[in-house]
Amino acid sequence: MMTKNYGAASPTAPSGLSCRKTTAPYTRTSSTDRSDSKSGGICSCNSRINHIDRSGDRVGGICDCHSHCLNAYPAFRFHYGNRLHRRRLPSGQRGDRNTLCGNFFRAIFGHYLILLLPCFLIANCPIKQFHEATYKLGWDIDFSPYAGGEDILFAHRSAERIEGFFIGKTDVCYSKLAGARFWRLSELYLGWLPVNYLATVAQHEIFGHGYRIRDIGRNRAKVRGYSFNTPPPYGEGGAATSYDIGADLTTTEETSIAMAGVESTAILAILTKFKWLEANRIDPRQSVLYLLCQHDLNLYIGSLKILGEDEDGHDIKMYIKSLNYTYTNNFISGARLRSLSWINLGDPFTFYAIYSWFHYFLSGKETRIPMIPVYDWGYLPNVRLGLTPFGPEFFIENYLLKGQKPIYFYLKGGRHSQNRYGGVGFYAPRMWEIAKWIIGCRFDLWRQPKLLLEPGNVLFPDINFSEKPNKNDPLYPYSEQHAMRVGWAGSLIFGYHGRNGFEAELGYKARGFLPGYALRSSPTARLYYTLIF
Repeated sequence: MMTKNYGAASPTAPSGLSCRKTTAPYTRTSSTDRSDSKSGGICSCNSRINHIDRSGDRVGGICDCHSHCLNAYPAFRFHYGNRLHRRRLPSGQRGDRNTLCGNFFRAIFGHYLILLLPCFLIANCPIKQFHEATYKLGWDIDFSPYAGGEDILFAHRSAERIEGFFIGKTDVCYSKLAGARFWRLSELYLGWLPVNYLATVAQHEIFGHGYRIRDIGRNRAKVRGYSFNTPPPYGEGGAATSYDIGADLTTTEETSIAMAGVESTAILAILTKFKWLEANRIDPRQSVLYLLCQHDLNLYIGSLKILGEDEDGHDIKMYIKSLNYTYTNNFISGARLRSLSWINLGDPFTFYAIYSWFHYFLSGKETRIPMIPVYDWGYLPNVRLGLTPFGPEFFIENYLLKGQKPIYFYLKGGRHSQNRYGGVGFYAPRMWEIAKWIIGCRFDLWRQPKLLLEPGNVLFPDINFSEKPNKNDPLYPYSEQHAMRVGWAGSLIFGYHGRNGFEAELGYKARGFLPGYALRSSPTARLYYTLIF
C-alpha cells in the first residue's frame, strides 16, 4: 500500500498544511496544514501536494484546508484570502504563524483577551430566533456529502438555538445604535465565522475526500484519520485526511478523490439553499458558510495562478495531472479552468448572502429571498461550474418555491478530450403531502464517458506525474477513452414531518459519475430524524 494525505483549509483565512515526509516508499498526505517537508497530499488550504521527498520517492496528496500552504519548506506559505505570499525561511524555522487579522487582534487585545470576547457577546447580545425550517440528522451508505451535509446543518442550527436559549431576548441586537451594531459584528466575526469555517472544512475533508475514499473501497484506498486545527480568527485553521492506497487504484479514481472536496461543498451549498427557501429567509449566521461552500471551487482554481505552473501541492493541480493522464486527446490547463470558473459568479444567492450579512449587522434583521414570480411559484436560476472524472461540466440550476415546498431541477453538459457529456436531474423532497406525511422523489439521467475503474497498462504507483503524458502510449486505448454510457439514478422519499419526525430515501444508482454518489452501481439508502426549528 502507498499512503496519501488529503487536507483542506478555508479559502478565506490562512491555515497551515503540514505534509510530513514519510518513510513509506509511496505516501500521499492530504492535509489542511502545510509544512516544510516535501511530501504530498491534499490540504484544505486548496493546495495539493505532489512532491519528491528527500529520499527521491514521489509522494502526493490533496489539500482542502483552503488556507496558506507550506508545501516544501517550513515557512513557504500562501494566504489565499489576502493573496499573501510569505517569504521562504531557512530549513527548521516555522516562520510567522499569524494571519493578518490575527496579528491585529493579538497586538491590540493580547492572545487571551480575544478568547473572552465571545463570552461577553453571549452575555450581552442575545440573537433573534429566525424563521424555522426542517433540519435533518441521519445516515446513508458510506456517509455521503448529502447525509454529512444535513448533519452539519443540523449541528449548526442546534448551536444557534442553544445560544438563543441561554441568552434570552432583548432589544440590544435589533437596534441601530453603534453599540448594538458592534455586538452583531462581533457575533458574526468572532462566533459564527469559526463555526462556518469548521463546517466547511469538515464537509470538504470527512464527507468529501473521505467519502470518495470510503466509496472506492479498502482494497484500493482506506482512510487512516483526520486532524483539524484551530479556525480563524483564533488560529490558522486547516485540516487533514490521511489514507492508504493500493496498486490497483486508477487515475480515474485518483481524479475523483482530488475533486471530492469541492464536489462535497457544492452539495452543502445546495442543501443550505433548501433551508433558506423553505423559510423564505436567509439566516445571516449561515451566509459565510454558504459563500465558502458555493465558491470553494473558484478559490481553489484561482489559487493555481498564485502557486505557479511549476508548483505542486494543490487539489486542482493533481486533478489536472490525473485527468490528463487518463484522457490524452486534449490536455486541460489551469488557465482553461480559471476562465471557466468565472461562470460561478452567476449565482444570485451569492449576492443575497452578502447582503444578508450586512443587513443583519446594520439592522439585526434577516433577509427575505427575492424571487421571480411565475404564476403561484417563485423562481430563481443559477449557473455554476462542476468537475467530473472526465472533465469540467456546466450546470444550469433552477429553484422553484411554492409555500414551503422547494423544488430543484438542472441541466448539465460539458466537453473534454473529444468527449461530449450531459445530463438532467430533478429533486422534490415534498412533492405531495397528506396531513403530516410527505412523499417526494429524486431522479437523474446522464450520458457520459465510461468510467475507467480498472488499472491501465501502467500501475498507479509507477506513474510519474511530474512528466507530461505520452499521447502515443496512453494508459488506456482511445476506444476506451471515448466509450460512452447512459446511466440513471432514482429514489423515492417518504416521511412524517411534525415538529419531530423522520424521513427515508430509498432507490438505486447505476454505474457512472453523479456528485455525492458511488462511482459503481449502488443502492441508495438514507434515514433521517427530522426537526422543525
